[in-house]
Amino acid sequence: MKISLSKPAVFSTAAIVLAACVTPYEQCVASIEAPMRNTMETIAFLEGNISRGYAIHSQKVPYLHTYACTVDAGRVEACQETRLRVEESPVAIDISEEKQKLSEAKARLEKQKLSVQSATAQCRKAYP
Repeated sequence: MKISLSKPAVFSTAAIVLAACVTPYEQCVASIEAPMRNTMETIAFLEGNISRGYAIHSQKVPYLHTYACTVDAGRVEACQETRLRVEESPVAIDISEEKQKLSEAKARLEKQKLSVQSATAQCRKAYP
């Protein structure tokens, strides 16, 4: 079992700030491409499962972190806080079912690519 610490969500503020700098055309294209990007992520996920021969289940698990802290005029004592870590464990999969899902996702991606091309042209017309 692989254990890794979860990353805090500090990038949300940066994403909001960057979103304010995006042009209307870029927003239009990004919203059109979102389903295609999701499908591409699904394909990568399924290919990973197939190549490994198993899926990976990730679960956030709380634990107590103990550290030295300063209280009352410089007195040091042990403090605790609850943190989260991500535990990953292998999960059995049906390879043939995963290959079927992969085939369907690749077909869906090809259709999405065609619709994204025509929709992107509409974004260009709307936001020259």
